[in-house]
Amino acid sequence: MNPDPSLLVVPRVVLPQKRIRHITVIYNVVQNLNYGEKEDLLADEDTVSTAREIFTTLKESGFAVDLFELNEQTVGKIFELKTDLIFNLAYGIGSVTKTEAEVVKILEKSQLPFTGAGSRAIILTTDKVATKKKFIDNNIPTPKFQIFVSPEDQLEPQLKFPLIVKPKGEDCSLGIHNNSVVISKAGLGERLEYLIRTYREPLLVEEYIEGRELNITIIGNNSHAKVLPISEIIFGSSFKIEKKWKIVDFEAKWLKQSDSYKDTPGVCPADLDVIIEQKIKELVLKAYKKCGCRDYARIDVRLGTDNTPFFLEVNLNPGIGPTDGAIRSAKAAGYDYQSFLKEIVKTASARL
Repeated sequence: MNPDPSLLVVPRVVLPQKRIRHITVIYNVVQNLNYGEKEDLLADEDTVSTAREIFTTLKESGFAVDLFELNEQTVGKIFELKTDLIFNLAYGIGSVTKTEAEVVKILEKSQLPFTGAGSRAIILTTDKVATKKKFIDNNIPTPKFQIFVSPEDQLEPQLKFPLIVKPKGEDCSLGIHNNSVVISKAGLGERLEYLIRTYREPLLVEEYIEGRELNITIIGNNSHAKVLPISEIIFGSSFKIEKKWKIVDFEAKWLKQSDSYKDTPGVCPADLDVIIEQKIKELVLKAYKKCGCRDYARIDVRLGTDNTPFFLEVNLNPGIGPTDGAIRSAKAAGYDYQSFLKEIVKTASARL
């Protein structure tokens, strides 16, 4: 008699994980900008310091580690690297703008193993509009929006003030200041004109969501992807006293001497209703997978006053310096800085 197929137990085949001994941390230095605001270079300075922190920490963990600065002169040398794994912190090729995906295409072509997302996912998520369309296609709530290519474009009637204006293809809060939130057509036109002139790209205009600002870090791949404790940005007294919009703008993210920076501490875990937290985590994992995220990422969510989570953007290869938000969540999950970096290495190497 043949056995019932439903009773057969098929043993899971576990492939041996490649042992990582030698890691090369790659990063880029932006020395000049062809567009944008002069303060934007602060975001790139942070990348360099993070690369050095990761180099030191991985070395203390027992790995052989190299630092590799990726620029216009060294890009061809990627193919000559002898390493077990590339820890990818390069957001472009030197000062060449809009080349983050090009870096990963080169890594893919070299067939060197590397941490973080593939080029298709980076192309998607560095475009805020394409990311929002992906959210909509997968029933993930996101604020209503419109693309503007000119200050003369007419506002669609379904969009209601207040609105927030952002460059379509920038990250790190570049081009976002407290006056990015507008409450009239005149204010909208003024902001559109300035940002199109400054960043030379289309703009995303979306409804401003009054509510709580949440950062969610995810680590892992496929069925092993897990959401770390949710972090919340707290907007302190200066936001009320100075009547500022509660957003993490450029000042709050990078200008350490500003009131906005000092008044936006992060707390983790966020105090959330269990049911709401579970709903957010389910949607986060869906967004992570549908956007092609890999190894680790951070997703930014605005929790509306009616407790609807509105997904804003997906950050691949997010900041993981010792004081960054992802590390705050990692610590709440029980990691220290060293063990979290080792977890990223382990997660990436499991794909090899």
